[in-house]
Amino acid sequence: MRELEKMGIPVNRVEVTLNSSSPHDESISYNIAVNFYGKERELKYAIKEVNSYIKKLLKIGSKKKISLAYSIAGNLFYTKGNYKMATGYFIESIKYNRKDLTNWVELFFAIRAMGKFELFEKCIFNIEAIYDEGQNQTQFGQKQFLELVEKVSTNGK
Repeated sequence: MRELEKMGIPVNRVEVTLNSSSPHDESISYNIAVNFYGKERELKYAIKEVNSYIKKLLKIGSKKKISLAYSIAGNLFYTKGNYKMATGYFIESIKYNRKDLTNWVELFFAIRAMGKFELFEKCIFNIEAIYDEGQNQTQFGQKQFLELVEKVSTNGK
């Protein structure tokens, strides 16, 4: 993790829930954009480092740390312009920490960046219901997320 800090990637952030009075924490995405935009080689190295860190955390880390590492990786892929990979990493981040609203917001904006505007709108217009329902999911992956969005958006109409 020290290697990530040396690269200018914050490795801590405030967990924000839907009931928090604070906005979601964009410090990681902001710092990644500032430090890596247009720097392909450094970005590739950072992605390799984060993935290596994730592998270690999966063996011994807390769910919050694993979630944060997936979020960092998602932000790196987002900066790289690989929104599909970013989406996958953000979903993994949510799987390990569904309470942190920042994970959800990052996922929604990666969906928008992929050009899936209808899905993005469903997410944004139903953020509270998606967040609340997401807390109750026994499993969480792309399929479950899409089913959750569809369920919540059709119930809200």
